[in-house]
Amino acid sequence: MWQETYHSHWAVGNDILFCKGLFGGEKYYMFPQGVTPNDYDYVKNVLLEDADGQVIFEGILEQQKQVIRNIFPSVEFVENRDNFDYVYLRSELESFSGRKFHGQKNHLNSFLKEHPDVEYETITRYNAKECLDFALAWCDERQEKDVTIVHEKLALQKCFANFEELNLRGGLLRFDGKVQAMSVGDKFNQNTADLHFEKAQSGVRGLYVAICNFFAQNAWQDVVYLNREEDMGLEGLRKAKENLHPVMMIKKYTAVVK
Repeated sequence: MWQETYHSHWAVGNDILFCKGLFGGEKYYMFPQGVTPNDYDYVKNVLLEDADGQVIFEGILEQQKQVIRNIFPSVEFVENRDNFDYVYLRSELESFSGRKFHGQKNHLNSFLKEHPDVEYETITRYNAKECLDFALAWCDERQEKDVTIVHEKLALQKCFANFEELNLRGGLLRFDGKVQAMSVGDKFNQNTADLHFEKAQSGVRGLYVAICNFFAQNAWQDVVYLNREEDMGLEGLRKAKENLHPVMMIKKYTAVVK
């Protein structure tokens, strides 16, 4: 979905999946998938030749650091806090029960009182265009102040153009006769879903809380955890994600080979 932004490329060699991207003029690599100790020299040579300079990895997880060290002993790891993933218990987001969710519960109840006609719909081929149009309009309203939103528009278009092929799940909230909020994600593994997009009409109290709650209730009954991804270092987004009380943070590192 973000291929246009990060210029993503992939290749397979020796049954190892290599992925690389380019952002801000800087080439970077993801963790090579399928690598074994017998492949360390091969991976090292492939990356050094392709990098044509310094090898930089992004999105490295804690459990992947030692493999990178084995391949490149002179590597430095730097925590990338802006890229940490926020992971929540789905059961908590679908209920907002308990004292710690008192604020969210109040916002949700206020929203439901103000909009008794709200309806949740699963995103299908019949309402997908309406949902995409809403999301693109949301981006257009903010693009003048944040030119990087053009990347999100491209990702949204690719998302909806390949909705079924990517095995995505989506939901929307409709009231006052039109789409007012949407959320899209996919099932990452047996117990975790990954949420990629969440948009809501501005100025409606409790609407973001509502789409979070309705989506957790309706789309993800077969998972334990919801990964709501990173905050990108945005102060408002960080506060909102922290206020939902994640049960864990997935640390990610930038690795720079010296």
